[in-house]
Amino acid sequence: AEGIGPFGFQMPTGRQFPSRQWSELPVQDLANLAQGYDRFVVAEAGGGGEAGADATEGGVPPSSSGSARVAAVVAAVLNPEGEGGEAEAGAPAGIQSLVTTAHRQVVRARDAAWTRFMSNLAADLDRLSAQYGAMYEAEERWEANWQGMVADLVRDNAADETKD
Repeated sequence: AEGIGPFGFQMPTGRQFPSRQWSELPVQDLANLAQGYDRFVVAEAGGGGEAGADATEGGVPPSSSGSARVAAVVAAVLNPEGEGGEAEAGAPAGIQSLVTTAHRQVVRARDAAWTRFMSNLAADLDRLSAQYGAMYEAEERWEANWQGMVADLVRDNAADETKD
């Protein structure tokens, strides 16, 4: 008998559930969040590090501004064609699925996980910003103190030479 599945179950004809285009995740929030931390990227890039002078990160040379480097890395992360996948021309944004209780729960769980991720990321970036900001300021104070001590030594040395 045609249309009868296993165990004598006849498949219903037609669609039983409506289809829905669910919204995308607001991934642009990552770019907005990352832009506030570019001063640490500039400090890291200027430090030399282990990479050679011609090394690039995210397609941007290390000597570039922190804003450009952060923007390039965020653009690489948000690229829909990244990691071998290609975005289909004219493909709708978001997720296409049936509207069932299970689908609604999955989308709610996805949205809740994204919200938790963004709040945890913001908290971690704030904590790291405070921690490394304090270290950065301590290094700047040390540098100013060092420059002052060197200037005092040069001045004392020049004063001793004029006595002779």
